[in-house]
Order: sequence, then C-alpha cells, then structure tokens
Amino acid sequence: MTCYFNDRERKANWKLSPANERLARALDIEIDPEEEPRAHALLGFIGAQMNPDHILPLVPLEASSTRKAGELAVKGPVEPGVRVTRIKFSGCFYSTSRYLTSLEINDHIAFLLAALQPRAAEIAALRQAQGFRIEIACFFSDETRKPAWRLSAANESLARALDIEIENDIAMGLIPRAR
Repeated sequence: MTCYFNDRERKANWKLSPANERLARALDIEIDPEEEPRAHALLGFIGAQMNPDHILPLVPLEASSTRKAGELAVKGPVEPGVRVTRIKFSGCFYSTSRYLTSLEINDHIAFLLAALQPRAAEIAALRQAQGFRIEIACFFSDETRKPAWRLSAANESLARALDIEIENDIAMGLIPRAR
C-alpha cells in the first residue's frame, strides 16, 4: 500500500500508528510513504449476498481486492491479543491508480463507467438477484481540488443510468441512489 502526501512537511511528520502497524503486519501489507500528487477513483461492488466471483468476469479490469462475507478480516497468522472478526459484506473493488495518472477526477470516473457500460444489462440483472450496491469513491490529488470539483454532465448521466453512487473522499454523496 502506498500513501501519497501532498507536501514534504506532512510526509516528514507522518508515522504509522502502532495499531495500524500491527494490522498491516497481520495482513502482510507493506506501507510505502510517497510524495506525489495523485487522484484516483475506487469502484466498489458491495453486498451481504454478493458473490465476487460473479462480478469478476463482468468487469474488464483487474480487481484491486475482493472479499467474501464470512471470511476472516485478516489473512495469515494473527498475533496474540489481536481481535479478529469476520467480514459482514462481500466486496469487489477496482482502482484507477494502476491505469491512469490524470489529476482530473472526472477522467477516473469516466474510465470506470466506460468499463461497466458494455455489460450494464448483465450487471443490473446480477445486482437485482444478489442485492448489492455499486459505489465510486473519489480521492483527490490535493485539498484544493476537492471543494471546486464537479461531476461532469456526461459522467453524472451515465452514473444515474447505471444506478451508481459517487462519493468524494469525505463520504458526501454527490448523486442520490435511484429508488
């Protein structure tokens, strides 16, 4: 996992908390701090009854991660005293960080929506059968871009058609879910 900082001072003063360090070690995740402005979007299929194995063939991107309801929340050996829970909701996630370098978040959203569009009918049928939600979470390159950001009309129209909720990185819903 790479952590990106927008300025040298934040990077210099950053330290991984002991709790996060233990969890990263239990999950066998290496934390790599970098200083580079970045933006990316994360597409998530999330639901208690969802089977990630049914989503994978419908999305022509490499999944960043998958999880199934009922699995242990950590992989590998667990240190004594670390509380382990089971995952409540299945999920299948796709990040644009491996595909795009644009600092414009609408480019990332358009990329994800375009990947879903050819299989939209199949995804909708599976969604109805398994009852999952689809979200796109947006992560901005720096704090100055977030307040001025607006979803493009084309992305808004396509997201509504696909019934996808788009959120920014402070979890404020920008498009209400269709009911």
